[in-house]
Amino acid sequence: SNITINVQAPAEGWVGVGFKPEKIMRGTDFIIGYVKDGKLKLEDHYGDGMFGHKPDTELGGKDSCTAAAGSEQNGITEITFTRPLKADDKYDKDLKAGEEVTVLLAYDTKDNLSSFHRKKAKTKIKL
Repeated sequence: SNITINVQAPAEGWVGVGFKPEKIMRGTDFIIGYVKDGKLKLEDHYGDGMFGHKPDTELGGKDSCTAAAGSEQNGITEITFTRPLKADDKYDKDLKAGEEVTVLLAYDTKDNLSSFHRKKAKTKIKL
């Protein structure tokens, strides 16, 4: 009923992953986070425009992540989180075991969730 995701990037800043984009960033279910002073800051976001996103909580949804953890060591930022496979608000996407999904990956060197990404990628993965 849940999925645990681990994402890491070669930078001491934020790292993010987005599931099932509709058009560029619009409609994407994002999880983005960073570690500062040993503490994780993690947010559940939604692509509310082609080139932007906001926390689900600002849009009337809720933060769907649980069991979150993060680290920043040797120039690598890593976040791990668990979220339901079934979307629990309209700003999240259903995910199914064995399903191939498009994902967006990005990171930056700043501990600021609104800073623009330094690197980005789009790929498909099988859950």
